[in-house]
Order: sequence, then structure tokens, then C-alpha cells
Amino acid sequence: MIRRCLSGVAAMLLALAIVACADEAAAPEDGAVGDEQSPQPESFARAPTPELGEGIKEIGGKRITLAPSPGLLVTLTPYELELAAGEERPPCDRFVFAFGWQVIHPASPPADFNLEWTFEGADGPQEIGLGARGTANVGCGVIEILNDTGGDISVEIHYLVGAAP
Repeated sequence: MIRRCLSGVAAMLLALAIVACADEAAAPEDGAVGDEQSPQPESFARAPTPELGEGIKEIGGKRITLAPSPGLLVTLTPYELELAAGEERPPCDRFVFAFGWQVIHPASPPADFNLEWTFEGADGPQEIGLGARGTANVGCGVIEILNDTGGDISVEIHYLVGAAP
């Protein structure tokens, strides 16, 4: 009886050790890249994760990098971006585009840094963001990005495409 109890306790301790080792192996090391990350130097900052909103079905998403030249307007048409395999593009009145951006080069934006985000939709142009980091949600239309800085930059964009009910 005692032998059976001891073997049961030994088996339970072995199982706990295996679970603890598996949790340790699955946990990312400091600085690992992923949606939940440890704090990193600014040069390794990622674009913030956007949120579609309650009740919106996610039908696509991706991380992309743009390098808008100083003084030149770059346009992005969210409705034309890639969807997940098997998903259908909703009509414009149900289309949702959520995105976050982060300047990834240079690591520390210069004093004269100015990155402007404007959305041109059915209601006309509206400023949706300004600066090296932010998030915004829009519908059908065109996003205009203006690097009004004196130098080259690179911007990571993390976007989600959604369909409203």
C-alpha cells in the first residue's frame, strides 16, 4: 500500500516537473518578438496592435513596412488590401480597417519630425493621426501619409480588416 502511494506521489511530481519545464520552454525570453512582448529598446519597437471593436468579424490582417520619402504623399487604400484565405470583402458600409503604426527608422525621430495621417472618405478629409506612433480606425476611403520631416523614415503598420454585422 505504501509502495503504491509513493509511486503515485512520484508520478504526480514527475507530471508537475514536465508541466513546469513545458511552461518555461513555451515562455518567450526577454526581448522575444510576438504580440505580447517584453519592453525593448525604442529601435525595436513594434506598431501597436489595433482593435476592430466589439461585434466586428476579423477577415484579414498583416504587418507591412512603408518608407515614405520626405515631402511626398503616400496613399494606402485599405479596401484593396489582402484578406485572409476564404474571406469575402464586405460592402463599403460594413468595411472596417483598424491599424497601428510605429516609426522603426530612425530609432529616435529628429526634433523636426512630422508624420501626418489623413483619411479621405465619403465625409471628406479628416486628420486621423500625427506622430511616430498611434492607432486609428476607418472605413472605405484612402489614407494619405505625409512624411513632412527632413529625412528618410520607415514605418511599420499593423492592420486588421473587419466586417461589421
